[in-house]
Amino acid sequence: MIRIFENTVGFVVCQWWGVNELLQQMLRSDLFDKVSNDLAKDDMDQYMNYDFLITLWNQEDREKLRQTIESTCSKKSGSETFKKRDLRFDFYWNSDTITKEKLDKLIGFVDLKYYVGHFTWVYIASLFSLLTSLVATIMIA
Repeated sequence: MIRIFENTVGFVVCQWWGVNELLQQMLRSDLFDKVSNDLAKDDMDQYMNYDFLITLWNQEDREKLRQTIESTCSKKSGSETFKKRDLRFDFYWNSDTITKEKLDKLIGFVDLKYYVGHFTWVYIASLFSLLTSLVATIMIA
């Protein structure tokens, strides 16, 4: 159940905190870049969001994500292995813009998404059990 709240409520919180800007700096897409070149700046911000990609990663595979990005960025940017599609979409890591700080920030967003989803699940479960207890208490009295 936590994964559902991670990818809904946690996703929205990550959007508010700027995951889209971070992912647009770290990722490139041949298809999306061609489309975004034809759009005005306001339209690009509205329609060309990369933030949905944060739902691909979770707490369990964050170290694998770190290793994948580090190994991909250690290769030359012109090689074919660099443009390997690791994300199941038309995206690849842009090694020219990825720094340790950005990588740590991305891992931080994955953690934030998990913690918000976990908090939401616990909060809703607590409210449900409180309401159930109140109803049971009222019915007994």
